[in-house]
Amino acid sequence: MLTAKVEDLSVVRLMDGRKGTVVMVYDMPGKPLAYEVESSAENGNLWTVPHDQVESVLWAPSFNRPGIGAL
Repeated sequence: MLTAKVEDLSVVRLMDGRKGTVVMVYDMPGKPLAYEVESSAENGNLWTVPHDQVESVLWAPSFNRPGIGAL
């Protein structure tokens, strides 16, 4: 079970081995948690994947570092 937080711009590996960048987090009341994932390796293809299909977070942005913040 994935325990890392998945945020916008996180790079993730899916259960089927694909890798991509999360461009949207769908976290709506009454709906299952899901992500829009873009793959640069597949000409920018987009996939909507449920949370349980994310195997791991390979990289996550750090918006809390000194000098770096969300706009």
